[in-house]
Amino acid sequence: MAPSSYYAAKTRAPSARAVRDEELIPQLVELGETNYRVYGIRKLWKAAGRAGIMIGRDQTARLMRAAGIEGARGRVNLSV
Repeated sequence: MAPSSYYAAKTRAPSARAVRDEELIPQLVELGETNYRVYGIRKLWKAAGRAGIMIGRDQTARLMRAAGIEGARGRVNLSV
């Protein structure tokens, strides 16, 4: 990468996607917390839609990874 390109990119304002991501991540974290951190991608995406947050499923997955949100995993029943 040319030095001029590097410094131009460094001083450039954040993209519209980055700005929207910064707005959406706290909302997704709050939704995850209200649902006891058990919602995975599909359920959190549906819950966001019900809350009026227009977001795609793949975008939900990307932002969950960025925020470190994980859904609960099923457990094996050992009481049999």
